[in-house]
Amino acid sequence: MVIISYFTLKLYDILGMLNRFLSDPIMNFSRNSAIPLLGVFLIGILGSTAPCQLTTNLGAIGYITKESANSKKLFKNALWYTLGKLTIFSFYGILIILFKFNIQSSSIPFFSLFRKLMGPIIIIIGFYILGILKLRGSLGNSLIANIENFIHKFKTLNSSFIMGLVFSLAFCPTLFWLFFGIVIPLSFKSSLGIIYPVIFALGTLIPMMLLLILIGKVNIRPNITRYNKIQKIMRYFGGFLLIIFGLIDSLIYWFS
Repeated sequence: MVIISYFTLKLYDILGMLNRFLSDPIMNFSRNSAIPLLGVFLIGILGSTAPCQLTTNLGAIGYITKESANSKKLFKNALWYTLGKLTIFSFYGILIILFKFNIQSSSIPFFSLFRKLMGPIIIIIGFYILGILKLRGSLGNSLIANIENFIHKFKTLNSSFIMGLVFSLAFCPTLFWLFFGIVIPLSFKSSLGIIYPVIFALGTLIPMMLLLILIGKVNIRPNITRYNKIQKIMRYFGGFLLIIFGLIDSLIYWFS
């Protein structure tokens, strides 16, 4: 267990180095930008390199590609996922800006608890993407199946939308500091501050959306076989990585 924990911490150190490498130029540009919204957007892009965003975005890509039979469905599910994430960050913005909440990391046990739950959730999603975990049959009465049945009862909802809602609750220290330590204080000083969380969320989505667009463009010409091959590769690659990162998350946040 000690050896596994050591290597998982080292992997997170590597991911942290990527974030720090990009941090200085982006933060300097955002501070000196004459357009505050652009600065917040760039901070969001920086946030996409945080370990928790890398894992959740990877999970979203794997899930969306699995649930999409063609590029049109892929783009539709990607938009639903985006809407789910923007909904949660809009809620953050309304609460924090209107009520002027003074949020400190130590005062939010909810985020700490949810961060612990994210590891097992990511592992479950990984098994689902690989097709090992079925949402029906023997697991028909499970929580996941019940959630899926609930979603299907309300045709206006989409499973990718729910995924966006859930994954938006994942905050690791880096993302927490960027959002609550920089974006929120900046929002207090601007008349447009209430939309800063949404702009930040859009920034965190950019790398994921670019990759999904590339996957979808494979099907510009009517080449269903090629699209399905790419989809299958992404599904297996994403599923295996999700299980690995889920195990890493669980080890770090439960045993470190």
